[in-house]
Order: sequence, then C-alpha cells, then structure tokens
Amino acid sequence: MKWKKYNKISGLHVCPQMDMYLTSCGFTKASAYYLTHPCEMHDKYLLHDLREVVHAIGEFIKNNKKIVIIGDYDADGVTSTSCLYLTLDYCGACVEYLIPHRVKNGYGLSHALVDDAIAINADVILTCDNGISALEAIRYAKSKGIIVIVTDHHTPGETLPIADYIVHPALGDYPFSNISGCQTAYKLCLGIIEECSPLKDKKLIKKAMRRKEFQLKDYLFQLSAISIVTDVMPLASIDEDTAKVNENRKWLMDGIEMIKKNPDWRIQMMLKELGVNQKTFEETSIGFYVGPCLNAVGRLTDAGKAVQFLTAQTKEEDKKKIFIYVLYQ
Repeated sequence: MKWKKYNKISGLHVCPQMDMYLTSCGFTKASAYYLTHPCEMHDKYLLHDLREVVHAIGEFIKNNKKIVIIGDYDADGVTSTSCLYLTLDYCGACVEYLIPHRVKNGYGLSHALVDDAIAINADVILTCDNGISALEAIRYAKSKGIIVIVTDHHTPGETLPIADYIVHPALGDYPFSNISGCQTAYKLCLGIIEECSPLKDKKLIKKAMRRKEFQLKDYLFQLSAISIVTDVMPLASIDEDTAKVNENRKWLMDGIEMIKKNPDWRIQMMLKELGVNQKTFEETSIGFYVGPCLNAVGRLTDAGKAVQFLTAQTKEEDKKKIFIYVLYQ
C-alpha cells in the first residue's frame, strides 16, 4: 500500500505514521535529512594516536617484537580481536591473543592477564574494546617493561591510563565518538595494512597476494559492521550537528550489502548453520542470530573459541570448529 501525500504537520516523512514517530523522537527536518543522506566514513588518521601506533607497529614487526592482543568476551570484543589478529598475522607480526574468561577474569585488562601475556613472552600488549579504565593493570604492565597500546571506545574517566598510546574516538579531534570497539580496531587495521602490507615488497606483488589482501579488507569491514549492531551503536541522531558526522548508518548499510552479495566464507558458514538467508540478510539477522551466538560463546564457555572460528585460515580448519559445534562443546 502506498501512502498518499497528506497535509503533514512536521514535514519529516510522507508516511503519516513515520512522520509522527520521527517528530515524537525529536527529529527536525534538518536532522531527518541525514537518515537518507548519511555521513561517509571519517579519515582513520583523525583518531587519537593512530598514526603513531601504525608507525610503532611497523617497527615492532621489523624487530620481531611479540604483540599480545587482549580482547573481550562479547561480540564486539571477539570481532575486534579477530580483526587485529588477522591483520597483524597477514603483515608478518609475531602475534597472539588472550581473551579474559567472563567468570575467572572478569572484564578487561587485569594483573592476571598481564602475567599471562608475560608468560608467553609479550613485548607489547595491544588491547581492544577495553583498556581505557584499566589504570592499575596498565601501570603494572609498564612496571614489567611492557609497551602498552590501548584501543577502546568506552567512556574515558577523568584520569587516562599511562599507556604508551591510546587510540580512542572520544579523544583528540575525531568528529564522532560513538563507534564500537571493532570499528576503532578496524580503522587501526587499515592503517597497519597501509604501512606494513607485504605488497610493499615488490618481489611479493602477485595476483594471489593482492586478492588475499582485498579479501582480508572486505572481511574486516564485514566484522566491523556486525559490531555496530551487536554493541548497539547509534544509527541516527536527532541533533543536526551530530547527525552530520554519525558515520554508523552508512557504514552498516554498506556492510550489510557486502554480506548479502559477497560474504566472507566464515560468515557464510555461520549464516548457513544459523539458518539465515544470505540474500535477505539485514540488521535483524545480526541482532537476533549472529550477535547472540557470538555473545553466547563467552557466556557458556571460553570466548576464545569464537575468535578461533572467526580467524580460521582454511575452510577445512573451520569445519572442525563449525560455529554451533564450537558453541556447545
């Protein structure tokens, strides 16, 4: 049924019900414009410390420094960890990851996790989706001679941790602070690939390598789009100035379209197991199927198993870690 034009009160939408809804939410004609003309993605290098971190990671890779990623046990945390691990591994870094156990460790970087990182010879701790409030744990890591890089999106406190670098959308000149931990990590990953890609070595420039990097970037983008829904990032803003810079809406739209047309094989395998039709994939597919499964792993067992699935290198390897199997073993 097509709604006929009517004598609108607000003029926000031709559909009377939607017009009333948007008006009741506080949208104005100016802010409602950005619902259909959303903001493009912002320059990654506007993120606080990102350029410096990219350069530092390049040096760590050259000098074979051990980088240990400390993630989180929810969907945003496991997608963040997966993005960073896949990127660093692709660029030739010596890298491992640790995911805190929900019951044994609790949220975020802790003294115990620092000790676990030291036990596997960490030179660098790289957090994702946590760290901005881990003042004592980071102080402890620094006392042990560990370089600490924080990537996070949670609200900073009055006192920032004494990390060597902090990549955070609420610090510095980044125009929009409400992005997820994985979105933050994704932008760092793009910078790392730009700086440290094997393709910078002309001897390695082959079609297969170019295709691998192209596929990696697509997969990272798909994971970041999933995190927008799973971490409930705002897709619209009633304030016009905020609406102008809210990059989440277009980011999610593009991510959903990519998953519908050309999903990474790991996501495709997950959708098949969950009974989700790839062709009709949308935000509710993430909110009611993909997201709950990713979150459930950290509630029922070790969230590291979800990262194992999302970072598997071959389909044969993932058949042994098929998502539902991983969840219930």
